[in-house]
Amino acid sequence: MTPPKGSKQRPENEEIAKDLSRSKRVEDAKRQGEWDRLVRAEHDAFQLCCKLDADAEGKKNEKARAVQDWWSKTAKLLNFYWRTKGLEGIELTPFPMDVLSRLANISSEISDGITPTIVKDAGKMGRQLHYGEKRHLALAVEYMAAVKRGDINDKAPNKTVREAYNVTSRAVQGWCKRASEILEHFDFSRMKPEQLKQEMQKAGAIYARIGRSAPSE
Repeated sequence: MTPPKGSKQRPENEEIAKDLSRSKRVEDAKRQGEWDRLVRAEHDAFQLCCKLDADAEGKKNEKARAVQDWWSKTAKLLNFYWRTKGLEGIELTPFPMDVLSRLANISSEISDGITPTIVKDAGKMGRQLHYGEKRHLALAVEYMAAVKRGDINDKAPNKTVREAYNVTSRAVQGWCKRASEILEHFDFSRMKPEQLKQEMQKAGAIYARIGRSAPSE
């Protein structure tokens, strides 16, 4: 239908351009919000490390966790900046100058043959579990719990798990002690017993092939 003479018809491509512009503004705002959150998180984590360093007596484990958390947040911040600026060519502000300064000081000490405290402390709590590894262990822990509940009939569950994962009995016991940590982001309790057993066996085969044994404590 032809519009009445003298009326103005907004071109369709103009509407599309406005929609794209709005989407870009929303995307930019989300990206900047995430960047601001990462910058604050790194700053707060480093300040906590400094605070614990000042009164570290009797707080070695707490400080080690804080240092590991700072390294984790620093890695997330730098990776986000690299992906956004390096791959997408998008500028982020503020530039993480404080982070670079901290890393430069750490690098300088290491180049002089000195292991900085913030590096040494990161290893005092042992290696942390990554997501994939934690999922494998979560299936093992849930299997043990299912046997304990009576959902699965297995007279030697520790043996079943340790053989599937190629680890020691003590390692399995250690995973069960850390059940709350290992199961934090996983809920396999609703899985059918037979499916749980199969998934545990699959996870064990992968874990055994990787050849990684978790600490028992």
